[in-house]
Amino acid sequence: MMRNAAKERGIEFDPKELEAIGRQADRRRRRAEKHPLARAASNYGSMTDRWFKDEKALLFEKEEEVRTKARLGVASVREEVASLTDVVEIIRWYQHQIYVKLMRGLNHDPGRDTNAADVPNDSDGSVKIALIGIDRSIAAWARMKDHFPEKTDDILNFLLHLDRLRRAAEEEFPNARKFVRPGFDPAPGTARGGRN
Repeated sequence: MMRNAAKERGIEFDPKELEAIGRQADRRRRRAEKHPLARAASNYGSMTDRWFKDEKALLFEKEEEVRTKARLGVASVREEVASLTDVVEIIRWYQHQIYVKLMRGLNHDPGRDTNAADVPNDSDGSVKIALIGIDRSIAAWARMKDHFPEKTDDILNFLLHLDRLRRAAEEEFPNARKFVRPGFDPAPGTARGGRN
């Protein structure tokens, strides 16, 4: 479809050039996949999957506990359910997104970057989203610890892993936190932004 549209506009693609571009993109992707940030983010996703699989019985126990509290009319049960549901949804939402966004940042095409100071770098925007996911995941795991204090040691491992990942990402992409996402972040010099 793209070739037909290009042809209609008098644009022709050189097959050799397209092949070279493809090889270059493959090299960038492979290099990004080997980067310590990508490996750590991928490892976090796998660790999270394993934890939820291994702790399935614990989560079912908690569900039964909450149902019992509901039958007994415990007033705070709705807040507990809402809190735990929120925590699980946050962790599961970001567990793979962190890797995807870091990969996008690591896989950027340096030839597409601009030297203009007023033009933001796309890789910083992707990494900013990964950092937001890491921040929210850290907060969610801390709340998970409140729900399952008997799993504190396991959860502390997640918190440590995410904190190291966050610091490494901030070091690799020092301008990522400054990236302004239109419609989400406040523009420089303004007090408030849009939604997160």
